[in-house]
Amino acid sequence: MLFETDFLSLLQARLSNVCPVYFQKAPQGTAEPFAVMQTIAAPGAIEVGVQRPWMQLDIYAATEFEVLTLAEEAMDRIQFHSGRTGVTLFEKVKAERSRMIKCEDGTWKVPIDIRFYCRRIQ
Repeated sequence: MLFETDFLSLLQARLSNVCPVYFQKAPQGTAEPFAVMQTIAAPGAIEVGVQRPWMQLDIYAATEFEVLTLAEEAMDRIQFHSGRTGVTLFEKVKAERSRMIKCEDGTWKVPIDIRFYCRRIQ
């Protein structure tokens, strides 16, 4: 099951007024704020078509308070979401913010751990 495409679409739609969201890495020269989504693990009962992915959404911004504000806004917009995007049904999205990290270029990052159940529906 390739749920990443549909989950990226879900995040891009829900966070469109917060910041752009990219998969794996942002294009060269992208200015903050932006977010990058990646898959950490995708366990599940594939034989019955259900997975419980563990995703990470990294929010990047220029200052500490900006990145915290954007991270909280992003979490509010996806927390407890259930619904269909594309051919995937997402259920019980749970988002938890990790500690803020200062990047080498002086910007800030906040990782958000995201877990949910999903299954493909036709």
